[in-house]
Amino acid sequence: MALLTSFVNVKISRRSGTTKHQRVVLHTAFRSRHIELSPLSNTVQQPSIVSEQFLGQAKLRILLFGLQGSGVSSTANTIVGEARFKTGLEFKPVTTYCKREACEVFGRKVEIIDTPGFPNEINVDTVNNAFSSLKLGFEMLAPGPNVFLLILPIQRYSDDSKLMVECLDKYDDIRRHVIVIFTCLDKVEQSLEKTKQDVIASESLRELLQFASGRFILFNNRIADRNQVKNLLGIAEEVVMKNCSNCIDSRIFNERSAIEMNRIVDGKNETWGAFVLKSLRARCNIL
Repeated sequence: MALLTSFVNVKISRRSGTTKHQRVVLHTAFRSRHIELSPLSNTVQQPSIVSEQFLGQAKLRILLFGLQGSGVSSTANTIVGEARFKTGLEFKPVTTYCKREACEVFGRKVEIIDTPGFPNEINVDTVNNAFSSLKLGFEMLAPGPNVFLLILPIQRYSDDSKLMVECLDKYDDIRRHVIVIFTCLDKVEQSLEKTKQDVIASESLRELLQFASGRFILFNNRIADRNQVKNLLGIAEEVVMKNCSNCIDSRIFNERSAIEMNRIVDGKNETWGAFVLKSLRARCNIL
């Protein structure tokens, strides 16, 4: 593989210049590494020599999205390394509009967008508002994000979380760029490795991990551990290489995707309404 890569290196660089040559080497190197990755494991831990050499100068455009109160803004601050995004109590959403910050993390130029997130009170209007904000976040990262961080609390994978993932999956290309970040690790008493294995083995998380192609990382936003950020950037660079540096275009937010998403939300509301009505009738002995 090394000889083949070297040959392509000389051949392409003479004809087309440095930029194209770098992409070919990256793609070839990634294919040789990707075989070693487990489809449902959090195995990418450190940026490789290849990514250090070629992607170290590339800009990562990262967008964060998740349930309101799940630590989206706190995670953004952890990545940046300082409190640039406003945070608050878990039960009260603080971020009401998209905010962009540019910084350098481990020598990499990073643009990061914090978003209002997925609503706690779910109906067609609130979900549409959330995705309108998400679209704005995409546009603020023009030509679009190349990494999509989905933030979820580690304690439980709720029905709201499942609905959020179902809605996201109606928008083309998002799943190819997703990394799941499980937050609130400070509330877990067992070891990091045991928690990681529990996530991989969980039946309730299987569809989520399939949506993210097995990419996830555990995050503790209450400790000053930069290694977790370095590990995240390693996974992010794998995503960028796998997608050949392509980003998610904001044109995915089209009428077709919106209609499909609204059908999902309407269906969930009808199911929940029927369940509540049935429960009330049972309690009141109404046929």
